[in-house]
Amino acid sequence: MSKVAVVTDSTSDIPKEIAEQLNITIVPLRVTFGDESFLDDGKEITIDEFYKRIRTSDKLPTTTQPTPNDFIEVYSKLLEENDSVISIHISKKMSGTINSAELAKKQLPGKDIEVVDSQLVHFPLGFLIIKAATLCRKVKLKKKF
Repeated sequence: MSKVAVVTDSTSDIPKEIAEQLNITIVPLRVTFGDESFLDDGKEITIDEFYKRIRTSDKLPTTTQPTPNDFIEVYSKLLEENDSVISIHISKKMSGTINSAELAKKQLPGKDIEVVDSQLVHFPLGFLIIKAATLCRKVKLKKKF
């Protein structure tokens, strides 16, 4: 049976416990409030802190997509223990995250990496990722030819 790693970005809002249980790797975006920038990993800024800042800030926050190198590091590490990677992300209409993931894939020729534009964000994206991870753990996948 092929081992498939599932990757997404932090806009999926998947709780840490579920990500750990389903072996979902989350690549964080960077959130900026004015002059302060935080990695959206739940450590530098928690969900509670994020929403508190939204209520008290004069401007809405901006985000910065992960770099291709961020994805190269994640994909390379995951492919040490998995046969394939499926990387499902926020809609390219809302972020350049998918472009960074695709550039990383190009830097790893010959590796079985599938980058998918979910055309979603937040909880709908999270539900899609959870379903994909659940299927990867239950279904025997056939090798691509």
